[in-house]
Amino acid sequence: MSHGITIKLNRPANEFQAGESVGFGIGGGVRYYDRETKQKEWTNYKAVVFAKAQGQVDFYRSALIEGAIVEIGAKQQKISEYNANYSIEFIDAWIGSINQSAPRQEQGQQAQPQSMYKFGKSSQARLETSDDRLKEISSHVINIIDHTVLQGHRTKEEQNDYFHKGLSKLEYPNSKHNTLPSKAIDVAPYPIDWNDIPRFTQLVGAYKGVALMLGYKIRCGCDWDGDGDIRDQSFMDYPHIEILD
Repeated sequence: MSHGITIKLNRPANEFQAGESVGFGIGGGVRYYDRETKQKEWTNYKAVVFAKAQGQVDFYRSALIEGAIVEIGAKQQKISEYNANYSIEFIDAWIGSINQSAPRQEQGQQAQPQSMYKFGKSSQARLETSDDRLKEISSHVINIIDHTVLQGHRTKEEQNDYFHKGLSKLEYPNSKHNTLPSKAIDVAPYPIDWNDIPRFTQLVGAYKGVALMLGYKIRCGCDWDGDGDIRDQSFMDYPHIEILD
């Protein structure tokens, strides 16, 4: 079972060399109200993530700064207690999304968003057929992971063709892709490698993290029941992202 948390970094990431990769140690706290002590307490979270590609290393260096809002996931966690304070370490962690706190601007100035990537014309055109909330989520995720939008709205002919090819379980007009604007999009990491499942799951994690921070509910085709376990799916559709009303 996967674990996840969204934290605000209390200091810049601690960078270190790890063989051919670069490691980044991150940490932050989440405040909660203890009903027994009737006091506000803190749970501290820490994790280490690794990057090998130079572009990813540079992005982590610029993004994992003090005050950044980071969504972290992991398959294991280690819980420690010291003087009634809890510390949770995420093992084999990954980052779903990063949202930097905007720096204070002088009057009349506008903040310039940081972005490593941008959508191509085809992706933009497909997004234009989609729900505004999906557009908003995608506009943040593209700042984190380079990816392409494969589909937004599907016509009757397209949907039934997908159904007959076994690429969809639904005939027209029962798919979220069939509304206009579409309540679903299909996305894939760029460049596309259909066998690189870890990159698809990383992209899904980014969409889930950004949606959470924006206050939207989404469902992903690799976790239809939303329990965080992708091993219990009977129909795996990694590219599928849909908005829930």
